[in-house]
Amino acid sequence: MCAFSLTEWDNSLKRLLFVIVFGLAGTAVLLGLGKWQLDRLAWKQEILGEIDSKISAQPVDIPQQPSELKDRYLPVEAKGKLQPEIIRVLVSRKQIGAGYRLISAFENDGRRVLVDRGFIKVDAALPSPPLQEMTVLGNLHWPDEIDSYTPEPDREKNIWFARDVEAMAKELGTLPILIVASKVSPSEKAVSPLPIDSSGIPNDHLQYAITWFSLAAVWITMSAVFLRRTRTRKRLKRMKYISTRGVAPILTFEEAMLTGLARDGGLYVPETIPQMTADDIAALAGLSYEEVAFRVIRPFVGDTFSDAEFGDIIARAYAGFGHSARAPLVELSSNHFLLELFHGPTLAFKDFAMQLIGQFFQVALARRSERVTIVGATSGDTGSAAIEAFRGLDAVDVFILYPHGRVSEVQRRQMTTPSEQNVHAIAIDGHFDDCQARLKDMFNDFEFRDGVRLAGVNSINWARVLAQVVYYFSSAVALGAPHRKVSFTVPTGNFGDIFAGYIAKRIGLGIDQLVVATNQNDILHRCLSTGAYQTQEVIPSISPSMDIQVSSNFERALFDAYDRDGAAVAQLMEDLKSTGGFSVSQGVQQRLAADFVSGRASEAQTSAAIAHWHQHSGELLCPHSAIGVHVAEAMRDSATPMITLATAHPAKFPAAVEAASGLHPPLPERMADLYDRPERLSRVANDLGALKNFIKERITS
Repeated sequence: MCAFSLTEWDNSLKRLLFVIVFGLAGTAVLLGLGKWQLDRLAWKQEILGEIDSKISAQPVDIPQQPSELKDRYLPVEAKGKLQPEIIRVLVSRKQIGAGYRLISAFENDGRRVLVDRGFIKVDAALPSPPLQEMTVLGNLHWPDEIDSYTPEPDREKNIWFARDVEAMAKELGTLPILIVASKVSPSEKAVSPLPIDSSGIPNDHLQYAITWFSLAAVWITMSAVFLRRTRTRKRLKRMKYISTRGVAPILTFEEAMLTGLARDGGLYVPETIPQMTADDIAALAGLSYEEVAFRVIRPFVGDTFSDAEFGDIIARAYAGFGHSARAPLVELSSNHFLLELFHGPTLAFKDFAMQLIGQFFQVALARRSERVTIVGATSGDTGSAAIEAFRGLDAVDVFILYPHGRVSEVQRRQMTTPSEQNVHAIAIDGHFDDCQARLKDMFNDFEFRDGVRLAGVNSINWARVLAQVVYYFSSAVALGAPHRKVSFTVPTGNFGDIFAGYIAKRIGLGIDQLVVATNQNDILHRCLSTGAYQTQEVIPSISPSMDIQVSSNFERALFDAYDRDGAAVAQLMEDLKSTGGFSVSQGVQQRLAADFVSGRASEAQTSAAIAHWHQHSGELLCPHSAIGVHVAEAMRDSATPMITLATAHPAKFPAAVEAASGLHPPLPERMADLYDRPERLSRVANDLGALKNFIKERITS
């Protein structure tokens, strides 16, 4: 299904063709003008060569009837006497300043002609012509070019502004013949001859040609930029989001982000996955985390935010992280690395997505002048990250459902101690799957959904998954991508974090293995191993964020595995709802296996991993990270770098960590008083009606 209408395509194609045609036409015109100037340059050089040849020839007598075409610049030698009449022509010479050319009548063999004797300074006294006979060497000259801007002569002051031969001849009673003297003998000390010199004839065509060619180069560059922007604009505007169940409306990034769950119950995914080349990925090396985030996420955002707006959003999102690298790598053992994702405000990987989505919401809602109600379900980390991201925002009310008694004390207190009135922590009797089910029930109740303007920030929200794609690129590039492949192991319950790795692979990142690591609630491991996705009773564990049996984001992986057949996915989800499970075909299982492998860790293995790695490397792992490390060690190829995602700070699960390692992990200094802060929470029954009433009573109208 294509979200880009024929009208939009036609308009985009017209814009693209216009830029191409306009760019080519402008380039052709400018290059043509440059070529024309080069032709003019050659033509002028040929003329100047002929002039130089004439000027340097042997002088002859003045012809009886000189021809302008034939005798221009003809060197002549004439004997006679200068007459007392003089015309002054005002000129300015760069080398010697302002002055006059002296034009005199000259008696030669019974006829009077004009002689340009040379130059005197403007303040010099007018010299009297020599009385004796003299010889004049020079060249014949025709009138200077004059136009409507050339002033008329000031005859009262005897100042002329051009050598108008006809007018001067009439004024002095001579033939219209002008000799520009190069030498007068005997010489006149007060007058400096200014002979005809071709260097005084301008030949600026080379400069003009360079100018036109330079403009052509600029035009080509500008056209290329406009073409690229037009193509990018087209690509960005075509970035649409479709539901995994194939029925819900197709949305833009902003609409999909604010909507969360699709109206057909499915999850939004990009219509197409933008690609990055090996060169694009290599160019990420050495960039800050924020710069990597900009380049990786930008194509998915489309035209929702301008570049400047998007850059500011990213900068604000990660400004509160406690490590300059945001997601630093630590080497556990040879070729096995831990990606620390717990340096955000709530000490969990959820901060990477939630801080960014919080900024997305703030900008988008302010622009729309709208208010929304965010309801989320959490197994521990998502809730605290959401509350931290949205607390105190004017345009948002936040309600987080968590399973009562099934999150760690630190996780609970991070949700219940914020004092802002727009955030609400709701303890539900049951497990995480119950919280997630009630959340989906609310989204599927369209009257309630529209009435409170419901929005979701769970990993069902595509923007959450998208934000997590970034650290796959930043860590892989740090270890040599794209020049070598890397593998990732991800402790996961809801499949969102590992699906972000799959998207990174689809974009173009060279990933060898994507390893799904589960705890004893291992429905993902069982499905990937056998093809059967069958829910069982959730067993509480020391890794409570993974105590999940219904992994929402697995639907996105199934959508691709079923060749994006929304009807097939909808049927699977209906089977899950009605019978508690489904089985995938052998072909689909093989497609999933091409991208994902899996492993599990028992409670004992998890505790043992915490103790082992603390003893052997000094690294203290939270239970979820320990599951990842345990599975990674069992699955990894020693020749390929393995990156295990450390999803939370050990201080978020102090009891489990202390029981395994004997060390009570302290909270970071900025959270040292967490246990002293007053809590604020509400206990609500696992009932849709009770939850809807609770929310409606507390939202800000």
